[in-house]
This record gives sequence, structure tokens and C-alpha cells, in this order.
Amino acid sequence: MGITSLSKPLGSYVVSINRLSKNLLKILMVIPKSCLSIAYLCIGLALIRSVNECRDGYLSLRWPNEVLCGESLMFKYTLDDVRFSNDYGEITLTLIIYEDTLASIPNLRDVQEFIARFELILSNILNDLREGLRFKYIQEYMRNLTLLGEEVLITLRDGSKISGEVLGLKLDGSLVLLRNNKVEYVDPLKVKSIETIWP
Repeated sequence: MGITSLSKPLGSYVVSINRLSKNLLKILMVIPKSCLSIAYLCIGLALIRSVNECRDGYLSLRWPNEVLCGESLMFKYTLDDVRFSNDYGEITLTLIIYEDTLASIPNLRDVQEFIARFELILSNILNDLREGLRFKYIQEYMRNLTLLGEEVLITLRDGSKISGEVLGLKLDGSLVLLRNNKVEYVDPLKVKSIETIWP
């Protein structure tokens, strides 16, 4: 595990964790391509489980890659260097921990302790996904999802935009949108940014 301290963008000190334990990397390397989108969401679930409780409010997930405590952003993560060979992939995970996050988690001594807990939880979830267990994680994600019923504007990595009302999630982790009386699906791995436009 490698931890790199970064400067303070817009006043927010962050810590970037860009190398995980060898055990977790081995699991990530054999995640089937068909599971990658839901695996991406499950990183957020693992973070919520790792925190367990927060002094400053209710923990929630902002699809596809943010964890909130009340109105405050606690974590943001990305998957980089995704490469596939014979439908299996190698992935680098970058996790951003915001300045006040650690202070809001009771009984936590340091970043290394938190990351060790996170890696163990994520490893167990990824093993389940590899065995085909997905539905319970979609259900858990839905219980923590902040965007249900909201009108959102999504910017994709290719620069295109899509808007609509959030209805829920597909089993593969795609966001279900109602747009012009039609249902559309958005892959979380194709999203650059998302914003609420109503309410």
C-alpha cells in the first residue's frame, strides 16, 4: 500500500491511496469484465462499511463514486489503468480522503488502520461478485443512494450529456433514468460528473 500526500486543492487537504495490498490487487485482476461496473459501485459500499458510523451525520452514496456524511463529501474514488485480457482485468484504484473525514470517524487512529479495514471488506465483497452474488449489493447500494427521484444532469467521459429522473439501479450497477417518457441506462464507468438539477 502506498500513500501520497497531495496539496490542498481549494483548501481541502486530501490523501491519495494509489496502491493497494497484493492480496486485493490479485482479486481485482480476476474480476470478470461483466462485473466491473457493479464492482466500481461496491467500492463505495466498502467505504461505508469501513466507516460504520460518522459523528457528523448520515452516511450515504452519491452514484457513482462519492461517499457523503450528511452534506459533506468524505471520499471520492476512481478506477484507472483498466486493462482486460480474456475478459479479466487489472485495475488501479485511487481513493481521495478529504480533510475532515478521519476526524469524523469514531475510534480511528490513523489512515493505515482505515485502509486495512477497507481492503478486507472490499476483498470479501469482490469475492462474492466473482461468485455471482450481486443482487444483495445492489439492494444495499439502493438503501444508501441519495439521488432517487431527483432530476440529474450527467456528463459522460466522451463529452456528451444526458439528463433525467433517477429511478434506481440495474443489476449491473447502471443508473436507471426516466428521460422523455423513456427509460435509459447509464454505465457508471462512463460518467465524468453528475449534478442535481431538481429539486
